[in-house]
Amino acid sequence: MVRRVLVAAALAMLIALPAAAQSGYRVIVNPVNPVSSLSKGKMWRLFLEQAVWKNGDPVIPVDLPPTSPVREVFSSHALGMPAWVVAETWDRLADAGGHPPPALASDGEVLAFVRRKPGAIGYVSLDADVQGVKVVFVAKPR
Repeated sequence: MVRRVLVAAALAMLIALPAAAQSGYRVIVNPVNPVSSLSKGKMWRLFLEQAVWKNGDPVIPVDLPPTSPVREVFSSHALGMPAWVVAETWDRLADAGGHPPPALASDGEVLAFVRRKPGAIGYVSLDADVQGVKVVFVAKPR
């Protein structure tokens, strides 16, 4: 009996591993963008304010859908708040004339958007094929 419970627990852990691996994210920018790392504070400004890159190009953030687990992890980790709070923040900003980032349906759509737009920044799951974009390191606050 104990052996069956241990085997079942081991199988459950193995099944959960891919789901856990998929809950991470990578921040991506267009390859012409010179940035290689960003602080979490800068990420917040890039995704929640009208911002420009150092070269003067407007920042064009892009999101995954509100139901995406990757969006939830990104919002919590990189922006410091749950995705629902980010959505409420954008609701308030929209009332003042702000425009939330477009929410694209998949990693592939986010990758294509970032490849086409020099000022774009987005995030994709860890298992996404990031050829043709630059992955940016997100530094933890000190």
